[in-house]
Amino acid sequence: MKKEALAAALVGLGLTACGGGVAFNEDTILYTDPITASDPALQRHEKCHVEQMKAMGGSDKFWKKYMDDPQFRREAEIMCGVDCENDPDSHFACR
Repeated sequence: MKKEALAAALVGLGLTACGGGVAFNEDTILYTDPITASDPALQRHEKCHVEQMKAMGGSDKFWKKYMDDPQFRREAEIMCGVDCENDPDSHFACR
């Protein structure tokens, strides 16, 4: 399946692809790559984002703020275990 078709299918399911073989919303995490599906640290990280989405009242509100507000994005990633202080290249939100 081409990337564009996969992205359209995920949107049709109400999921947002975040790269790295993961797509999710406040109710569902879908691992689209077997390597990411077997990574416990990544699973904890994405579950943390799901909890953030629930706390904000849904994935639409979360993603809007995440994309529009660099400080929120950085804080959301730090809360989910990204070490921006010691490894600023580990995630784009750290920059």
